[in-house]
Amino acid sequence: MASSTIIPIVYTQNSLEKNRLGSPISPSNRYTVHDHGQGYRTYSYEFDLIDYEPEQITVLLDDNGTLRIRAHRPPCREFRREYNLGGPNVETTLVRNTIDTHGRLRVDIDVRPRRYDLQTINYNNILTFDLQGYRPENVTVRINRNGLLKISGQHIDNTLGNNINREYFRQYQLPSNIDPDKVRARMDQNQILTIELPQPLSTVNPTGREYWVPVYERNYPPYYGTGPYCCCNIIYQEDTTKKVLDTILSIQPKEARGGAGETREAVIYRLATETLEKLPPDYIAHEVKERLAKLEPMNIFLRQEIDRFQRVLNAVRRTLIDLKLAIDGTIVMNEELRDALDRMYDAKIPTVWLKLSWESSTLGAWFTDLYARNEQYRSWLKLDKDTRPIAFWMTGFFNPQGFLTAMRQEVTRANQGWSLDNVVLTNKVTRMDREALKEPPREGLYVYGLYIEGAKIKNGVLDELKANEKVLTHLMPVIHISAEADFGTGAAPSKQDRRPVYYAPVYKKPRRTDRNFVCTLKLECPPGDKAGPDVWTLRGVALLCDTK
Repeated sequence: MASSTIIPIVYTQNSLEKNRLGSPISPSNRYTVHDHGQGYRTYSYEFDLIDYEPEQITVLLDDNGTLRIRAHRPPCREFRREYNLGGPNVETTLVRNTIDTHGRLRVDIDVRPRRYDLQTINYNNILTFDLQGYRPENVTVRINRNGLLKISGQHIDNTLGNNINREYFRQYQLPSNIDPDKVRARMDQNQILTIELPQPLSTVNPTGREYWVPVYERNYPPYYGTGPYCCCNIIYQEDTTKKVLDTILSIQPKEARGGAGETREAVIYRLATETLEKLPPDYIAHEVKERLAKLEPMNIFLRQEIDRFQRVLNAVRRTLIDLKLAIDGTIVMNEELRDALDRMYDAKIPTVWLKLSWESSTLGAWFTDLYARNEQYRSWLKLDKDTRPIAFWMTGFFNPQGFLTAMRQEVTRANQGWSLDNVVLTNKVTRMDREALKEPPREGLYVYGLYIEGAKIKNGVLDELKANEKVLTHLMPVIHISAEADFGTGAAPSKQDRRPVYYAPVYKKPRRTDRNFVCTLKLECPPGDKAGPDVWTLRGVALLCDTK
């Protein structure tokens, strides 16, 4: 069975399409083919999928050149289409999927003739493959025990500035009279991969300037997105399991049943009473204003955080009090309170709280974060006006980008002649944990509580996960984050990196979207690592503020 590639869908918003008074798009599906000559074509498909969310739509493309569009909406709404792009005689070069605000899915596929050749010279079978854009270290050629020759490659295409992960995979069944030990593979300067399959008694004498690609007889730990133990596969299985459990939980009957146990209303009434007793007290506005009277970037940031946190406390306290009154029959159980009762009984966060706060896996984890955030804010307020916390829990901030910007502003003010527009973040991963810190840094700040996904940190540098290691996230040590003038500003730069570094994106939550993106931090590659940072990009290594 041919393997399939899942292509992600990009959600686009056009300013003209947001006008609800405009005429709707025609629901008919369109199909066009643009022939560019010499076998190069562009297939364009348009589908009206207004009844489906983007995450409910799947676009697959297998090795046989078959395009499959599938959409599923619970409980039983299905959409399926299949198209043949030319069979195995063509290969795809670029697939673009976009869906607009009207639910109009557009799939554009650029195809070209397969660029490989098989010829026989002096009783030797020679395979040639055109691998434009791939370097020799990005290509792997191996033979399994069944005599199946597999060519695979991965590289990061930054032509358009969007870091597209491109993959290449071909397989070829070797004839029975081929000696695997005599198979040779090389790549020339034109990025043409040549594989020689000689007869058992033949020899190969390569000449000229060529890059030899080794032939492996065993499998190495896979990159991100391939193999049974990869991060992508494990995350997919976890998400699927969570969706199944959430669906089972959502269809459970909500009415009370006879029995000796507590009713749903009694459970929520008791939970609301206990939570109100543990809820942190309100912040006194004039005390906060007096403590943060000095208009410094960090003080302004802390005041904004406390204002948002106070709104969350007000919403939680108001909802819990109203729930108790509604259960007692004093007030009417409206839709908002009914939603809060149902979600709290299922250990989920009420919708009205989510709109003002943060996402979390369960209601218990959400309240744990609530108490931890309150502890960080109050401990900061108890310090002297000129004193700063030794380290910061960046996960506990509503706006971590504003936190880093405030730090950049303070560093800029401390260095004469620097401009905020020309100041960039810099960081160093320490080998200390939070308890080992005795005092704050002279410049910048310490951050703790981040997690790394897809790799781990060993002795301050990146280290790969084992093939059978299914723990995807590891706690990061303390990170020293500061700011420095960009090299182009004329200011004295700091010491340049002595070894390759990987710029890891930092996200608030495991869902890696632009909405959760915070910044990028530098992580040092292992010493002697010849692959460079590309291998960590292919493995999808990223830093997370929270894993819940």
